[in-house]
Amino acid sequence: MTVLAYTPDENINRIMMDRNTKYLVLEGVDDIPKYESAIKQIDVELDFQPIALGCKNKVLSLLSQVRNTNFVAIVDLDFDQVQMPTDSRLLTLKRYSIENYLISSTIINSFVGSLTNVPKNEVPLWLTINEWVSHTHEKLKGLIKTLHYYQTQVNTDRLSWNSVDLTTNGGWYFCDQKINN
Repeated sequence: MTVLAYTPDENINRIMMDRNTKYLVLEGVDDIPKYESAIKQIDVELDFQPIALGCKNKVLSLLSQVRNTNFVAIVDLDFDQVQMPTDSRLLTLKRYSIENYLISSTIINSFVGSLTNVPKNEVPLWLTINEWVSHTHEKLKGLIKTLHYYQTQVNTDRLSWNSVDLTTNGGWYFCDQKINN
């Protein structure tokens, strides 16, 4: 089966022209399979067709330009701190992305196990989800702001970041000195 790819502007036209179809408007194309999977997990039949507009600004622009009620839009809580309009067609996540709602000890154990080459059933012997949350919560608040600043304000030749840049000597703890630097 061939899947048609539409540009964000073509998707906006689809919403305006095809008032009989209900749309689930998302920020990015990568969000579509995540929401489709989440909907399948709750075992509910929804007749919304998911589409992506490319970014939060396009989604917010759609809300202000189009008065149709044949869509619901979902946007993430981002660093930009944009004032969200009050609109019954808009759902604003209280987290950075939909994946942030999916964190569980099973996922953390598998993730940490794969990073450290420790069998996932042994990870809980030296790391608990509460310990991980306690350690990372405060660190990530500052780190995310720092990374956002560098991504948006500093022109750097840096190609990518990885755990060595942020952690202590191969461990999982964030290194304050590296983050502050």
